[in-house]
Amino acid sequence: MENIDGQKSGNSFIDENHEGLLSHLKYLEASVKDNWGQFGFTSEIRDFIVALENHFHHEEIILKGAKYEKLDHHVFQHRKVAMDLHQGAFLDHDYNGAVQFLAAASAQIFSHELLDDQLYWPVFEAETPNPHLLILWSSKFETGEPETDKHHKALVNYINRFHRKLAFSDNISVCTELNNMCTYSRLHFTQEEKELGQSLKPGHAANHKSLISDLKTLINEIEAGNYDIKNLGSYLKFWLLHHIQTFDIPAFKHNSRNN
Repeated sequence: MENIDGQKSGNSFIDENHEGLLSHLKYLEASVKDNWGQFGFTSEIRDFIVALENHFHHEEIILKGAKYEKLDHHVFQHRKVAMDLHQGAFLDHDYNGAVQFLAAASAQIFSHELLDDQLYWPVFEAETPNPHLLILWSSKFETGEPETDKHHKALVNYINRFHRKLAFSDNISVCTELNNMCTYSRLHFTQEEKELGQSLKPGHAANHKSLISDLKTLINEIEAGNYDIKNLGSYLKFWLLHHIQTFDIPAFKHNSRNN
C-alpha cells in the first residue's frame, strides 16, 4: 500500500501496517452491514485479531531495535487491546451485537494509535522542540481535567505533525490523514461528553457535531481540488483551539464547581 509521505509514526513499515488494519476494520464494518452471517463474522473477527497481533509483534520488534525507552508500557497496552478483543470475539453476536463490537473495537484501536503510538514518534523523527510549530501548547488551553487535556495535547501534536508534512503531501495522503483526524476527534468528543455528563450544554454537543461535519465537508472539497492544501494549517489551528477556549474550558470549570 503506497503511503506518500503521509506517515504518522515516521516508520513506513509501521504506517503501512496501520493503514492495512484500518482498511480491514472498514471491510468488516461493510461486511456486517451488507452480508451479515454469524459464522462468517466470527471467522473474520478472528482473522482480524491475528492480523492485529502480528502487527503488534512487528511493531514491538522495531521499537526494541530502536531502543524505545517506554517499550514495556507499550507492550502492556498491546496485550490489553488484544485481550479485550479476544474476550469479545468469544461471544455469540447477533447483528446488533456485531455492530456494537466493531464500534468498540474501532474506538479502542484508534485511541491506542492516537495516544500510545504517538509517544514513540520522536524515536524515528529525532524531533526537537520547535519554536515555529503551528500550535504552541500553553496553560491557556488547559481545561483542568487531566484526561481531557491529554487528548487535546495529542490532537495538537497530530495537527502540528500533519502541518509539517503538508509541503511534501498530495491530496490523497492529506485526505487520509484528515479522515483519521476526524475519527480521532469524534472519539474524543464522545468521551468528553460522557465526562461532562449533566453539565454538558446543548450548544457544546452541537458544536462537536458541527466541527465533524465541517471537517468532512473540507475533505470532500479537497478531494475535488478546491483548496491549496498548503493553507490547511490556517484552518486546523482555529478548528480546534476555538472550540477548546470557547466551549471546553468554561464547561469543565463549571463542572468542577458543581462537583
